[in-house]
Amino acid sequence: MLGLIFNSNIVSNCGEYDFSEVQENIEAKLSRRPSKEELIAHNIIKDVNNVAPFLQATQQKIKFSKLIEALDLKLESRPNREFLIEQNILKGNSVAPNIQAAQNSIKFKNIRTTMSQKLENRPTPSILIENNIMKAGIEVAPNLQSVHQTLKFQTTVATLDHKFEHRPTADDLVQHNIIKNSDLAQEQLQNIAEKAAILEPQLEHRPPLVELVNHNILKSDTSVIAPSLHATQQTFSRNMSSHKLNHKLELRPSKVRVEEQNILKGGVISYTVDKLNKLQLIDSLTVKIDQRPGLAELAAHNVLSIQS
Repeated sequence: MLGLIFNSNIVSNCGEYDFSEVQENIEAKLSRRPSKEELIAHNIIKDVNNVAPFLQATQQKIKFSKLIEALDLKLESRPNREFLIEQNILKGNSVAPNIQAAQNSIKFKNIRTTMSQKLENRPTPSILIENNIMKAGIEVAPNLQSVHQTLKFQTTVATLDHKFEHRPTADDLVQHNIIKNSDLAQEQLQNIAEKAAILEPQLEHRPPLVELVNHNILKSDTSVIAPSLHATQQTFSRNMSSHKLNHKLELRPSKVRVEEQNILKGGVISYTVDKLNKLQLIDSLTVKIDQRPGLAELAAHNVLSIQS
């Protein structure tokens, strides 16, 4: 190995020089030199088996030139800034691209804080139901209720369209006596207009509600029940009272038991029987009050005068 390092000229000129120390230094350095794997790991030499070491630099230059050409092509074909803004890749503001990420992060935190505050202050489901914002008793998630209502509305519209398309014509309705002929309908409308003209001055001079209540013609609870339903209500009340009385009469004790309990003596009617008679009397008076003539009828028969 020393013959490779020192040629014969150097050896001849050096004479009797001691090479033992040099040999030891070289052998020590050779023993400490890194291996090929360590040189490859530290990127000092390339891990190329089929290329000679003196050609590796040329190979790297060729690869680098190809990479530059590819990058030039991509830079030439890259989209411009306006296109990136339209595709929402870049933001159309004056902030540098390397700061846009931080800006978006700050915006996101602000939005999250705002949303948290709104979620904390949002109304409860009971308040939404009371304000008719959310429907109650619908087995649909709240975020789908609007879609559910839209589907129901569209279904209703489709059903109505189908019925309108298949509804009978006016001639069919006239033949089945469902609607009147146009001439008859016009005559009926004329009769209704004449009756309306007659009723209009009477309605203008009709007594107010307070006066009708004071004369016991209408009940004071007209805000709850319409006047046209008073008679029906009275009939229903009488039927209920009659049903209760019949039920009590069916369950009343026998005469022998009443006499044994000293309730009935010698044919004298007790307090319970008197109460039943009073109830029957009240019921008969209620029927008479309901059947008495109204204010307009009394005025028509000149029994009661109404001042305009």
